[in-house]
Amino acid sequence: MSESIPLASFHSFQPWKGLTRAWLHCFSDVKLLSRGLLSQLSQDKDFLLITENLSSAAALVLQNELKADLTVVVCAWKDEVGLWARTFPSVNLVLVGEQDARAVAEVIVSARQKGQKVCLLRIGLNDPLLEEVVRKSRSNVVPCHVMNYEQPDLRLGHKPMECLGVPGCFALGVGHLVKTADFNGASFKQDWDELNAQLAELHPAFQGHLGRSCISGLKARQFKTTIIDTFQGGRSLSGGMLLAVAWELSSWIRKNIPDKRVGIVLPPGLGATVVNLACVLADKTPVNLNFTMGRAGNESAIKTSELRFIFTAETLVKKLEDFPWTSERIDLPSLLKLFDKKQLLWKRVKVFFLGADQLAENIGVPEHGGEAEAGLLFTSGSSGEPKGVVLSHKNIISNVAQIQAILPPTLVASLMGCLPIFHSFGFTATLWWPLISGPQVVSYISPLDVGKIVEAIEKYQIELLITTPTFLRSYLRKAGKEQLDSLNLVVTGAEKLPPPLREEFDAKFGVPVCEGYGMTEATPVIGVNVPAMGVIKLCGKPNPSKKDGTIGRPCPGIAIRVFQPGTEEELAVNQSGEIWFKGPNIFGGYLKDPAKSALVLSDGWYKTGDIGHLDGDGFLHIEGRLSRFSKIAGEMVPHGTVEQHLMDVLKTGPEDELGVVIVGVTDVQKGEALVALVTREVDKEVVRKGFASKGLPNLWVPKQYVLIAQVPLLASGKLDLKNCQKLAADSL
Repeated sequence: MSESIPLASFHSFQPWKGLTRAWLHCFSDVKLLSRGLLSQLSQDKDFLLITENLSSAAALVLQNELKADLTVVVCAWKDEVGLWARTFPSVNLVLVGEQDARAVAEVIVSARQKGQKVCLLRIGLNDPLLEEVVRKSRSNVVPCHVMNYEQPDLRLGHKPMECLGVPGCFALGVGHLVKTADFNGASFKQDWDELNAQLAELHPAFQGHLGRSCISGLKARQFKTTIIDTFQGGRSLSGGMLLAVAWELSSWIRKNIPDKRVGIVLPPGLGATVVNLACVLADKTPVNLNFTMGRAGNESAIKTSELRFIFTAETLVKKLEDFPWTSERIDLPSLLKLFDKKQLLWKRVKVFFLGADQLAENIGVPEHGGEAEAGLLFTSGSSGEPKGVVLSHKNIISNVAQIQAILPPTLVASLMGCLPIFHSFGFTATLWWPLISGPQVVSYISPLDVGKIVEAIEKYQIELLITTPTFLRSYLRKAGKEQLDSLNLVVTGAEKLPPPLREEFDAKFGVPVCEGYGMTEATPVIGVNVPAMGVIKLCGKPNPSKKDGTIGRPCPGIAIRVFQPGTEEELAVNQSGEIWFKGPNIFGGYLKDPAKSALVLSDGWYKTGDIGHLDGDGFLHIEGRLSRFSKIAGEMVPHGTVEQHLMDVLKTGPEDELGVVIVGVTDVQKGEALVALVTREVDKEVVRKGFASKGLPNLWVPKQYVLIAQVPLLASGKLDLKNCQKLAADSL
């Protein structure tokens, strides 16, 4: 793995109010994290700064720090000249037409001969062209990035020509100098992404307290409906009223619960939203327990997190007969009925009149959260015992900003919130995102009741549905076309999205199905494909935001490296290996388990255990889990790929009820063998001939088929791998 990129300098400044952009260089309060690096670069006559994104304000930051005239070089088409000229009115700007590497190189050399420093904006230059520019200009390359710190806005790839605002704070990051002969376009992109991730980790907005972020978001929408609970007959709360109720509950929690962590056993809805928000406002850690995980798993979670107090509802207690309740069980509906309505009204009045900071002071919310614990989730235990994933304030706030960057309000105004809150996607995407800055959320208690969810989508004209491929098949069977007309987008996760399912859903409903990817340890969103709506064309070339068969580009602020499993040899673009991530949303370790934490964390990088690769366009391809590969006669066989081929051979489509799960079992002769769990009888000869016609090796043909009633799933929609393995083992 390459050496970590140092941050050259951090700038925090406020320009004089009322001055134009031309006066932006007049600032103060410069803090250097790595003194001397930029001054050393200033002595190098042949160095070239290259960046992916740049605004006029950012260009002036660079110019001021370099203490020399800065020339910004852009490869732009004729119809974009005016736009670029307006973007950089206060620095030297040279526009070179239509991706001409020789012309770009000549401009760089000419500017250096005049004593100017040069920053190349690589938009419009693919890797080969960029490498040619570097060679022809004989440049030593330094990646750089200037991030606006005024707002938690990470929309780097959507409007790169937009000035992000002159007043405010900025951070300047500069990477290692790369010699001309060693420069590689793909490696540069990875270095720049890592630089971006490091700057994002230091973002001041992400060092704040989750409670304060929620207060700001809810106060800004205090008269707008924030949540609608369809299970409670469409009962709703505005942002202001939700904040007032949570404030009242947080006061009760402060007085009556001395512990830092508070357990929550509730389905999605008003109750879960109010109590999670109240815990955070009281500076407590909400621990949403997975009540579908089984008694042993929850006993382990309760013991590990040292829980004594659990919020729930008595109606749920009656259904969960085997749940290991603690002695201090609180019935939330009964407690809320005891609250004084006059006191609630007074708090609502305060929400109206007080500013966000004053409200936070009145409620008692700390100013900073940062790395402190803000949430605790336990992994589902699909392949082992549940682990406690500690999520910090920075993790949650930054991931919300990352989600907002790829799913802006223009695309998503309302969201179906039916995922369990104990699941990471439900916790962040359907709870905290709507509270902080996201869309209105319409909740339902379970993702399993597809009929009720379809009715809610139609009634409330919901625009975004987040689900799993398994549940998506149910929507395909049960929903009429007109019922899903309001949807702009469906995002799937937790498992691989089969292409036939995506195509069938799109054909029937006219709604794009986009595959996403994440994990609890990443809070959880890593990347999502999004429709190409409003994508700006740069240099005559559209900037694609969706590629079928991938999980999209990683969110802004996330760096990716791919390594050879076992050797940690870094692999190049398009080479498959274990995927590692780094960014402000990556967790800091498992609760009370430093050994397991050390296995997956290395210098801020999270080792996912997933196999995949980055392609030349920056899209991430996920090929499977390391645990879902079998080594048969020395060859690595991916279970997910075999499953898809098996379904293709048997000519199954989304309307077909056939379920298939491939499991690896011990084999004396070849080390491992494949067992297929199937939900209907399968003709082995048909499978063998079908695999042969596809040119697949015989090693990929399942050795045995086990008939099961249904595919074992967890409440999150993921495969229950432990149960699948048990079914395969019991059949031998």
